[in-house]
Amino acid sequence: MTEVRNELSAKVFAKKYAVSEFSVPESAIAVTGIMLVAGAKLAKNSYSVMLNVTHKNGTIKSHQLAVDIKLGSVTLIY
Repeated sequence: MTEVRNELSAKVFAKKYAVSEFSVPESAIAVTGIMLVAGAKLAKNSYSVMLNVTHKNGTIKSHQLAVDIKLGSVTLIY
């Protein structure tokens, strides 16, 4: 149950970050993958979140984010 809650938190942090970073509505963001990255350098228990973002000009770009759910920090990988 905790793992599901942690994944949900990672998705929420990632979407909020993407809304702010790319100036798009939440409806323009699709989570395509999420994976626990135990022992990562960014955080002991961070998540890798893959997103497809539909930008205002209609292009869809994939982005990877590193999310530390303990600190609530998000780092754009690409």
